[in-house]
Amino acid sequence: TIEILSYFAEQNREQPILSHIERIKKKYRKIKDFLDSCTIKEKSAHHNEHIKATQNDVSNIKRSLNNHTHSRKKNYMKKWRIEKIIRTHLGVVNAICFSQNNKWFACGLTDRTIKIFRFPKIAHELTATGHIEQITDIQISKEQFDLYSSSLDKTVKCWDLNHLRVKKNFFGHLSGVSCLTLDTYFNFLVSGGKDNTCRIWDIKTATEIACLTGHSSLISSVIVNPTEPFLITSSYDATIKFWDIRENKIYKSYNFNNTKIKKILRQKNNNALIVMSSSKIFEFFFRNSILMANKKSDKLIKSIKMKNRMFTCIDKSNQTRTVITGDEKGNIYIFDNHDLKLQKKIKKNLLIKNNSLLQIQFDQTGQRFISSHLNKMLIEWKSDLIF
Repeated sequence: TIEILSYFAEQNREQPILSHIERIKKKYRKIKDFLDSCTIKEKSAHHNEHIKATQNDVSNIKRSLNNHTHSRKKNYMKKWRIEKIIRTHLGVVNAICFSQNNKWFACGLTDRTIKIFRFPKIAHELTATGHIEQITDIQISKEQFDLYSSSLDKTVKCWDLNHLRVKKNFFGHLSGVSCLTLDTYFNFLVSGGKDNTCRIWDIKTATEIACLTGHSSLISSVIVNPTEPFLITSSYDATIKFWDIRENKIYKSYNFNNTKIKKILRQKNNNALIVMSSSKIFEFFFRNSILMANKKSDKLIKSIKMKNRMFTCIDKSNQTRTVITGDEKGNIYIFDNHDLKLQKKIKKNLLIKNNSLLQIQFDQTGQRFISSHLNKMLIEWKSDLIF
């Protein structure tokens, strides 16, 4: 165990831990020499005492190693800088999505086009046209052959990236489509629209499987549970609803007191949701589609509220355990994903007008993110240090 811990300490370049391991090795050499000189009865008596000492020393090394690595990650996340600014758009970017191999990303714009950029050396590659209204959301399949886009023209389109043409059309919404998500395990697509409905589509046949009604306002975001057959939707009517796909009914519904819910994010390692409204960020836990009741906070576990700030976008990175939000004044706030503590505030550039943030998206590594602004700009942010 000591040899394994010393290997990880050398990889992480932790000098205090290495010196501590060397002292323990010298101590064990003396113990070994002492036991060799003892008789059989004396060896059994001293052996139990030294086992307890070894367990305590190894646990101390593990604790110190975790503390050093965790503190280094926190310091790492405090430093971000602008890598590149892109001004090649005729419209504002509403949606950003990265590919699984992290070599390119796609943007949906208000000028009814989809633009594909090379990454990390950002360069414009392709432009796709086909929608007649502005694009609201974009999703890329895991195989990276298909791209799905939603628009205010009441349609969802599937694009063939090899030939850059429309492969399938999903018709059925009575108003503009505001959000969408993919589920490759069950092989269906879910979209939410301004007609207050959430529709489930079959990806292969482009036919509607079910229409979920229950919200009284625009559906802002949709999350598919990968392990159980239920959906999570949020809406501007200040509610979050859990849907049972098998019966197409509402399983649970929760009200947030007249606060428009703009987006919800799913935590990767536990059953928790991060909810963003215009003025607050909530976090609460659920188990088997049932929120854990907390009498002191009324189901609410954690919350963040900024004075005189209106949040416009949010995203999180599971690799670096970071949550990033932006407001209408152009400021960026970086939080720790574990306890939602503010780590860094990036103030807006006073020389840039109309710097309001509209979208933030991490790449697959979590070391870079791209922000879109109201002045038709894309800004690539990069961390100063690299793992």
